[in-house]
Formats: sequence, structure tokens, C-alpha cells
Amino acid sequence: MANDDSAKLEWYCEHDFCVDTRQCIKGRLLHAENTGFQDLKIFDHVFLGRVLVLDDIIQTTTKDEFVYHEMMTHVPLAGLTGPEQRQKSVLIIGGGDGGILREVLVHDFVTKVVMVEIDEAVIRTTREYLGFNGDYEDPRVELLVTEGATYMKSDAARQIGFDLIIVDAPDPIGPAEMLYSDEFTADMKACLNDTGAIVRHIGLPFPMLDMLHDCTKQLEQHFSLVEVYMADVPSYIGGNIAFAVANKDGRSAKTPRFDFVGKYYNPELHRACFALPTWWKRALGGEREPI
Repeated sequence: MANDDSAKLEWYCEHDFCVDTRQCIKGRLLHAENTGFQDLKIFDHVFLGRVLVLDDIIQTTTKDEFVYHEMMTHVPLAGLTGPEQRQKSVLIIGGGDGGILREVLVHDFVTKVVMVEIDEAVIRTTREYLGFNGDYEDPRVELLVTEGATYMKSDAARQIGFDLIIVDAPDPIGPAEMLYSDEFTADMKACLNDTGAIVRHIGLPFPMLDMLHDCTKQLEQHFSLVEVYMADVPSYIGGNIAFAVANKDGRSAKTPRFDFVGKYYNPELHRACFALPTWWKRALGGEREPI
């Protein structure tokens, strides 16, 4: 659907407010298509700006995207990068809106970035309508349109030996479901070098508490140290999103090893984001109804 200033405001579902993992907005529909992998819509919202919706779930908005993208990128890079090892290779799985790529490319010590996105339509439409993507023409970047799980099993991925793998995937439904499997986690570990790490979001604890616990426990089966941290993303139901950073050699990511200040991220916030609410801690310990 082309941009049309006369288009009516439309609900993408019928409720004024959703109490499950789906969210509602009222905005002008700019684009809609079935990509073959998922239903993709882009809205123009009076407060959130441009909004990417996949399978009726908000993925990102131009108003607050910087929170998610900065915290998923700079916490593991600053927390696990020491001055003695300044050249880094990064693999991005998913991330079709390009926000993670933008943040990774901020750091000169990142010398190689491979981005693997299954759905070309997400890259194409978000470049056109959202426009916060990183530079796909940067000589450090290799962009592959293929399945992340397939790439992770390839000889090419395993020969690189990545320093950091960032899994910027939707919730575990549809084409993203395989990216939460135990097999995929094992494959990620096999693609890291001896000091490598991975980071991924592990859901919105308020409506998705089991995901917080289950994803963390799965990572703990494969990695020496798993640490959970949080960020506040206003456009997500529940507000708080959880991330897990896991590495092979047991180094903690809780203390930044160099100073960097973004629009949201800063060293003080880096230290603070690992302080978790009591009910999160109880959920991570196995309590199914900690609140």
C-alpha cells in the first residue's frame, strides 16, 4: 500500500488495549504485505512515529528504537571488550530493520560484520519507511539474505570464529521459532572463538515470564556464564525487556571496559542494568508465579 495522506486511521486489531503479548495502535497504514514468511505492516503513529509490525506484534518504532538497539549492542561490546583485543568480528542474526547494524558500526574496533536476515522484505521496507538502518555499503559489512539457522551450520560461519553473535529475532513464533532451539544455541557456540559471546533478548517478563526462565536455563546448558540485564522500551507491553549475554570463558559483562555514550546507553546505565527486580530473580530461580 503506497503512502497516501488521505488514508484513514486504522486499528491493526480491534481492542483499545491488549492484555496479551500483542499490542494495539491506531495510526495511518503506510504499507502492508505478506512476505512469504510473515505479515508485515508499517504504520504512521502520532506519537511513536513509524511503526514496524510483524504478524500483528510491534517490533520497533522510530520513537524508541534506540533503546533496544543500543542496549543489545553496547552492553556486550563494552562489557566484554578489553584494550588488549580491539579488533572484533560480529555476527547479527535477524536485525532486518538495520538498527543493530547501525550501532555495531559505531565502533572502529569492529572490523567485520556479517548480517543474516531471512526476509528481504523487512530490509527493503524498513530502509524506505523507517530509515534508521546502518550502512549496508560499509566495507566491513557482509549482508546475507538467508536463514540464520542454516548459516550457523555453514563452514564459512564456523571458520570465522566470531567475537560476538547478536540475535535480533522476533518472538519465538513463525520463522523465528528455530532461533530459540537448543540446536541453534549449540551451533552459535560452535561459531564463536574461545572468548566469544552471544547476546539475545529473552522476552518481556511481565507478559512472557516463562520465556525469561526457559531461555536463560537453555543458555546455561551451553555457556560458562549467563547474565541477564534489562532496558525500558516504552512501546512494548510491560515496558521492561530482558536480555541475556552469555560467553564461553566466564568473563562478566557487568562492568564497561571503555567509555561510550549513546542516546540511551552510558557507562553508569551499563552497570545499573544488571540490577534486577526481585520477581525477575524469583522467576529465574524457577518460581512460575513470583508476582
